[in-house]
Amino acid sequence: TYGKGEDIFVIENVPAEVCVKCGEKTYSPEVTDERFEHIISDHPEMSDQIDNIKYTLENPDTVVRSRADSKAELFYRYYSGTPVGVKYMCVILKGTSDDLFILTAYFTDTIKKGETLWIRK
Repeated sequence: TYGKGEDIFVIENVPAEVCVKCGEKTYSPEVTDERFEHIISDHPEMSDQIDNIKYTLENPDTVVRSRADSKAELFYRYYSGTPVGVKYMCVILKGTSDDLFILTAYFTDTIKKGETLWIRK
């Protein structure tokens, strides 16, 4: 599971657009201060990463469906300079196209296994 306890923070008005030519999904959620505080409470290294969280959602290198939760999609983007070295940023969106929310965001060395939904070409 993702997150802690019963806390799930919803980010409203998350448009999901799908390109009719290539099928690429584009998400542009607003990351409010309250939601960002939730992320950095678990991952303090993310404190200066608000723009990169948005950029990762808008321009992922790959998107993977979680093996543990079929309603969660993991958006990955490679960054050569982060507070913790060379890493991927992972931003997890969960829900349906009508009700998406950011579950968390963090840096990682690897892309988790799961169904690959999209890869940047």
